[in-house]
Amino acid sequence: MQTAKIDSILSAWKGEGETLRYKQIKQFVVRKGVIRETNDRSLSRWLKNLVRDGLLQRTEKGYTLKKRPKVYQVFDYLDELRQKYGDHIYEGEIGGIISHVCALTYLSFDENLVQTKEEKIVLDALSVRIGELFWALYELRNILLKRRCGLPRLKLPDDVVRETFFQMLVKGIGEHHGTEELVKRHSRHLTSADEQMFNFVWETNHGKPEFGYDNIIEHDMFFDKIEANPQFYKKEMKKEEKLDLDRYTAEELAEKYVQIKESIRKNHEEEMKTKHGFSYSQEEAELESKYRTAALTKLAERIRAVNGTTEDFALIVTRHPATLNEFYTPEHLLHEAIEWARKPPQGDEMGEQIWREIHEDEKTFEGMVAERLVAFGRFPVGTYSEMMGHPWLKRELSGLGDFKRILKLYAKKRRRRLQEDRIRSRWFLGKMSEFTEENL
Repeated sequence: MQTAKIDSILSAWKGEGETLRYKQIKQFVVRKGVIRETNDRSLSRWLKNLVRDGLLQRTEKGYTLKKRPKVYQVFDYLDELRQKYGDHIYEGEIGGIISHVCALTYLSFDENLVQTKEEKIVLDALSVRIGELFWALYELRNILLKRRCGLPRLKLPDDVVRETFFQMLVKGIGEHHGTEELVKRHSRHLTSADEQMFNFVWETNHGKPEFGYDNIIEHDMFFDKIEANPQFYKKEMKKEEKLDLDRYTAEELAEKYVQIKESIRKNHEEEMKTKHGFSYSQEEAELESKYRTAALTKLAERIRAVNGTTEDFALIVTRHPATLNEFYTPEHLLHEAIEWARKPPQGDEMGEQIWREIHEDEKTFEGMVAERLVAFGRFPVGTYSEMMGHPWLKRELSGLGDFKRILKLYAKKRRRRLQEDRIRSRWFLGKMSEFTEENL
């Protein structure tokens, strides 16, 4: 059965859950020109095949589109999260060709966390790596599906083999070697542009002052307990240790902890020389524990105020919505239009030139968004106006433009576009009418 016929028949349903009787389906496909009025045998056979293939479900009332399990409805879930918890979601930009097939959604990852050039370089590099691995896994899944369904001799795609080799290579090179040694040995293999960016990250990171308290912020069970309820530990510190944490920053408390550790070490220098180690006195152990707990409590209090806890992180990796017609929703189109209107495309000369020409015509951010939506040409104005007040939309437009203005411009541009399309359509039909069988 041809794909075009399948698509034509399935387009009779407006959505999952709708039930159509045989008569309604027949009227629809006859109108579409798929079959003639008298051709019931073909339609009955096609419907039977669609039920067998799991695309339709037959019930007492007629035929319905077979619902996919809820676990597959990832994009619906993301839309719900974006609307309810916009401040706790960061839509990853991974750049390059892979961005057209892969999208990253970070949960509990406020985009304001990424502030410096060093942080941006690292996030972009890691995100692209995730995107490339995702695409290889996606292609692997599809080739395995085709192998199990009748084509067992299909070769693995090159991307799958390539990423497998890269992973084994990275594992082999990295095993039993420290990061500094790896950088010295293998940085020459980077391209000049990548080497320049990595050197910036390396030098920036190594240029940060050594406070000596890095070990206290490493994850352990004690920090997890403090993160779960920092207010309890804060009260305990004030009550038991007479230490008011509101008077200090986390860094001040951490520096105090470092000073105490250094002082204890100096007190035991003789033991270090003769015994290669020392034992804490009870007073020393209690003092060090006090300020470690204080520093971690202050840190956990600030983390909870900003972003919950360090445990609350998730990454959803999906196909890019632009590559999935069935999920290309108004929300996705509007989000893409806003992102596009922010700044010219990077690394795409033609795209940048087109962007600048449109910007020169439109002048405003609102005009750019409206023009992009018209170019998509999918939904009427009312569909977009229903998003008024959505938290994710407020966040995206903050400081950039007014949504009502975007809708007004979109309505005006869309009317003009529809009128132009009708004129072109009439001209085209007029030209086609000149081509009859006699003059061909």
